Amino acid sequence: MTKPMVTITARDGHWGVTFAAYDAELVQALKAIIPHADRRWDRDAYEWVIAKGITKLAKEFERLGATVVRTKETPQAAPDWGSWGGTTEGSAQYWKQQYDAMRAAYQLREQAEAFRRASPSAATPGGGWADQLYAAVGASRVKLIHRLLADVLHPDKATGDTGLMQELNAARDRHRKAAA
Repeated sequence: MTKPMVTITARDGHWGVTFAAYDAELVQALKAIIPHADRRWDRDAYEWVIAKGITKLAKEFERLGATVVRTKETPQAAPDWGSWGGTTEGSAQYWKQQYDAMRAAYQLREQAEAFRRASPSAATPGGGWADQLYAAVGASRVKLIHRLLADVLHPDKATGDTGLMQELNAARDRHRKAAA
């Protein structure tokens, strides 16, 4: 069975790697050769964004039987990996990002608690802050909103709160039943 075509394109300081068709072996090779800090998946462009190591990766793709098409051989400038979290663990930038993420999560938790306290119907089942939130975002986004807030409010997290998580889960269950 032939492997799909792989296109490697030089873009503003990085390379974009796209596959004509998904191939698990090629993706596994990419992940094995390119360290996590030097790669990320861009959902919007539907491509792997690679910082360095592209020559070794291209050779491995060819060894596995893929047709590799290259457009431009070198990037123009070094990429800014800090914008998506691909920094070296332990570096000052890494810890700043960790701090900023924790601060944002704490602020989100504080806002959720303030919203809950300000809600006049928070004490009545079906009328709390989480129910109002789910009603505001619509049924199609309930799962996404629950996942995002659960990541912040889960009691196992530093920003977690058991009561808020229970309210969030109860509201989600009510919205599931109402949608069914």
